[in-house]
This record gives sequence, C-alpha cells and structure tokens, in this order.
Amino acid sequence: MITTGVLNCTTSISGTYFDGCEVTKKNFTKPFLISPNAVIDLTSGTFDKAAIALLIKKGQLIPLNNMLAATDAAAKTNVETLPNKVKLFVSDGLYDFSFEFIANVCLIKSLRNLTKRKWGLCLLDSEGKFFFDKRGGAINGFEIAFLAVENETINDGGSKTAKFMLECQLSPDGTKGFNERADFVLADDTNGLLSTNGIEDTVIAPVTSTAANFVVSVVAGCDKSTPKIGLTTANFRVLKASDGSIAVATVAEVGNGQYKLSGAGIVAGAVTVQLYDTVNNLAVADILTTRFFQSNILPVVLT
Repeated sequence: MITTGVLNCTTSISGTYFDGCEVTKKNFTKPFLISPNAVIDLTSGTFDKAAIALLIKKGQLIPLNNMLAATDAAAKTNVETLPNKVKLFVSDGLYDFSFEFIANVCLIKSLRNLTKRKWGLCLLDSEGKFFFDKRGGAINGFEIAFLAVENETINDGGSKTAKFMLECQLSPDGTKGFNERADFVLADDTNGLLSTNGIEDTVIAPVTSTAANFVVSVVAGCDKSTPKIGLTTANFRVLKASDGSIAVATVAEVGNGQYKLSGAGIVAGAVTVQLYDTVNNLAVADILTTRFFQSNILPVVLT
C-alpha cells in the first residue's frame, strides 16, 4: 500500500541541553571530495586505512592537502516579507565555501579536471573530526551543486604569494545534510585521515634498456625531477607487448629514484612498464596505504 497525503511535521521532543564535550565544527583544515559512487555502510562497512586507501586508488575519495584557509559566505535564510511585516520561510540559504591554496600550477590543472565530475564534500576540522552527511545509514559527502577553480592571484614580488580559490557551493540537499544530518568519525592511527595524501603523478623513464640491466627512474610528475623512493616489486607491472602477458619482475631500488627490474620474464623484446596495484587491479600504487602514485605507461624495447 502506498500512503499519500500525510505530512510528518516531527512531533518528537528535541533536547536542548548538552553536558560533556561540546561537539562543534572547529576550523576546517582539509577538505575531501567524495564520489556519489563511494559506498561506505556504517553498519557493515569499514573505514580504516586499507578501506580509505582503496577509495583513493579508485578515484572515489580525493584528499585536498595543504589548504591555507577555509571561509564561507554568510548564507541567510530566504524569506518573504509581507506588507504587514510578517516573514514567511522560503528556503534555506546555501552554504558557499571558499578553500584557499598556494597556486601550484599542477594542482590547479588537476582540480580543473576534477570539477567536471560530480562530487560530495567531507571536511576534517582542527580537532580531527571528519564530518560527513549521514544519509541512508552510510558515509556520504554533502552534495555539491557548484565547484569551480578561480583564477589565481599573482605573486606581486613584494608582499603577496600566488594563491587561488576552490569555490564550492552545496546543493539544497547538501545544505540540509550539513545542518541536520552531519556526523563525524575521529581521525586517528587506524584510519590515517590526518596524514593521508592524494594521488601523485609520476613519470617513469628508461635509464638502461638491456634485459641484463633494465633500470628505470621514477620522478615526480609535476617538477619532473624529484626522485620517488621506497617503491617495491609490488608497485610495478611489466607486460610483454607481444601478447600482454605479465613479465614477472623483481624490483630492486638502486638509489636516487632508480629501480632495477630483473627476473625470468625480462628478456629481449618489447615491454611496457607502469606503477600498478596488482592485488586490486588498479593503476595506482601505494606505500603503506598513505602515499599514492600513478604513472605513465612506458614502452621499452629491451636488447
């Protein structure tokens, strides 16, 4: 049976006195973009380092590190004032956040690409509270209606550095969630929310290209020079170009972001190399579920 014509205007009694710790939203220190496709059930799901790392590697959770400041425009309730001065509620004002960052050229480009997709917003505050929209018994982001990267302010050579703003307006439902459904989990060592980084672009390049001495370098994708250290065998995938089969390789770090790839499958012929998570079949590798790397696919002809 479908019930119609019933409007539940809420008859329960609401508590207005609170003893103990004040649960308030402190100054926000790190915003997160979260995909509507991310499924984090509060009853049966997990939200530890491994679960968060998998969301990041799938591109469903984007930590935005190194934010300088977060501000919001005062969003007053929309009302209609009648001739007799009586005010009638029309709608809630929408939350309109501005997140300020140093104008890193690579970050600006990446964020401009991300704004083309649909996202929700989660926020980490200075007390380590990770706020989310508790909807449907799950962790959701506050629904975003508008997301845009503003033009950067230019370094004036005297007193101002170059900065830019990420503008984020919540939808009516996102604003309702922020006001009425907001809940939080605490950032701690089990989930690593305080230290978790986003994905870093890297560049793999050949150093020597013989089967007996196959060495590649891995450097930061933004400056093309900073070596990436600490990667292991589990972080690389080598495929034979002839049939796409995996050429089993053992990876040994030889210093300064260089890695030697060896093994029975490393023989003369064409191969491709990239950073990869073979366990989850994702083109993003990680170190200790806190640092994440994606790379180009490097074609090499071994002699």
